[in-house]
Amino acid sequence: MSKVNWSDVTRENVLNAIEEYNSNPQAYPKARNTFLMFKRKKYPAKAIRGLAYKNATNYEISSEEYSGGKPTVSFLTNLGFSVVYKDIVFSGKKAAKKPKLNSKDVKQTGKAVIKNTSKADKTIDPVQVIKKGMSRLDATAQKVAFQNLLNQYYIKDKGIVSEMDFDWLRAPKKLDRLYAKIMNALSDYRGYKEFVKPNIKLKCDYVCAEQKVIFEYDERQHFSEARRISLVAYGKQIPTDYDRNLWIKACESIQAKDRNPNPQRDEGRAFYDSVRDIEAARNGYKLIRVMHGQFDWTSPDALEELKRLLAYKESR
Repeated sequence: MSKVNWSDVTRENVLNAIEEYNSNPQAYPKARNTFLMFKRKKYPAKAIRGLAYKNATNYEISSEEYSGGKPTVSFLTNLGFSVVYKDIVFSGKKAAKKPKLNSKDVKQTGKAVIKNTSKADKTIDPVQVIKKGMSRLDATAQKVAFQNLLNQYYIKDKGIVSEMDFDWLRAPKKLDRLYAKIMNALSDYRGYKEFVKPNIKLKCDYVCAEQKVIFEYDERQHFSEARRISLVAYGKQIPTDYDRNLWIKACESIQAKDRNPNPQRDEGRAFYDSVRDIEAARNGYKLIRVMHGQFDWTSPDALEELKRLLAYKESR
């Protein structure tokens, strides 16, 4: 890829590029995951960037001569534009310095932080991104794509086993202090007492036994008030390998309610999810929860996102 000098491209050139694009949008390739936001409309960011270069220099460059993704995000936000990258909004500002993006700028909370921006810059509410993703993305297709990715990533470790159980992963027969705390908190929620079957064996969505890693794919029904109550009850006793604060915020916002005829279904699901978290931690397994809607697993950047989830460490 040849080096292209972007220093002569101004905000005005980008505005002219948007006008040119609007005159014949069908002539340009669609964006996959990077969009320029302007006047409540989404534009293919890489195409707009190329048109802006042409407007500034009278030279038309091919798409192979420059990158989309993070380089385009940095370029456009530096000129004061907002860009959506992988369902995360980066707010731009006019600045002399070019903002840098790295893995630390995008955390599992979903908030995007652009360095060298003013206090007036805004970051999108990650839960709103997730809620939109939940309604937009088909859960079945997403889970298939995610499992295929896991099988490719762990191919040297004999791949992934779905719906796997363990002898140690059972609802407790006797409640220790932590389980009693969770049980009491859930019982106080709506007065239900019989939502747990002691000693029932639980299954995990996806497991790589060789690496002692468990993945749980949480769809909308997992984000209930009952689940929020159970997560809060953990305190500092159980560290999690996912962003528990984000899960709590999602529960507060989504407030899912199961329509199953069993009125205690939400409490039971919340308790069993807690058992998975607690017993995985106690038995030396890394349990990573994946929130449906937070990321499109059919995206070409899916492997990068998987690695980010694997690298997450809860602040202690």
